[in-house]
Amino acid sequence: MNSTRATLSLPPHVRPPPWADGLAPGHLRLGSSRCPGLMPSEGQLAGSLDIADHRGLGVELATPVLGDRDLPRLERLLARLQGRCPGASVIANDWGVVRLLRRYPELQPVAGRVMHTQLRDPRVSQVDGARLGGGLPRAWGLGAAISDSWRQLARSAGIRRVELDWPAQGLDVDAWGLDLGLSLHLPQVLVASGRACIHRDPRGAVDRLAAGEACARRCLVHAVEMIPPWPVADGERILRRGNAEMVELEGGSIDRALAWVRSGSGPDRVIVGGF
Repeated sequence: MNSTRATLSLPPHVRPPPWADGLAPGHLRLGSSRCPGLMPSEGQLAGSLDIADHRGLGVELATPVLGDRDLPRLERLLARLQGRCPGASVIANDWGVVRLLRRYPELQPVAGRVMHTQLRDPRVSQVDGARLGGGLPRAWGLGAAISDSWRQLARSAGIRRVELDWPAQGLDVDAWGLDLGLSLHLPQVLVASGRACIHRDPRGAVDRLAAGEACARRCLVHAVEMIPPWPVADGERILRRGNAEMVELEGGSIDRALAWVRSGSGPDRVIVGGF
C-alpha cells in the first residue's frame, strides 16, 4: 500500500495494527473520550510525555464528559501538559472543557467524537433504503460538524480539528472537505456511553471513582460481545466495553474507511484504540 499524509495516534505501548500498513505513528494518545476513570494520573502523564519525547511524537490528551468533581484533577493535568508540551492537543467532549481550555492558551482544543453528533446506531445497516424512497437519507452520513453554525462556534473556541467515527452506513465522504482537520477512530465506533461500568458494580460505579476508589481498567483488555436480535452487518461486532457500547469494525468495513484515508482527501489522522 502507498503511504499517505495520514498518521496514527496510538496509546503508549500499543503497536500499529496490520491494517494500518503505510500509516506512521505521529501522536501518543492518553486518556479517554468516554470514562473519567481512564484519565491518567500526573505521574502517568509525566511518564508518557517522556515516551513521546523519546519517540519524537506529538501528544493528545482525551477527556470525557466531566462533572465538577473531576475538574480539579483535569486542571492539574492541563497545567503539567502545557508546561511540558506546549502545542499538545486536548480532546474535549463537552463545551465546559472547551471553556476551561481558555485558561491554557498553549494547548490546542479538539472537538471529540461525543461533542458533535453522528448517527452511530448499528441497526442502520438493517434499514432497506428502497423503502425510504431509493436510498438512505444523506444526513445519515453527515454530522454536526458539517453545519456552518457549528463550525463557526468551533472556530470561535479555537477548535481546528474534529474527531469522527465510521458508522454502519459509512460517511458521505464528499461532504467532509472541511476547513477543519479530521481524525478518524478505527476500529471502534462509539455508539453510546453512560455512567455504569459493566466491569464493576452497575450502580453508579463511574461516580464512585471521584471518591478515590481505584479502577482496575479492565475495559482496556476485556469486552463483552453482544448478540443483538437482528443480523449483524458483515465486518462488524457489537461490544460492551466498560461504560460504553461500541461497534468494532473488521475486514471490509475497515477497508472502506481506509480507502477514504488513503485517498488523500480524507482524515489526516487515524486514532487506534481511542477508548
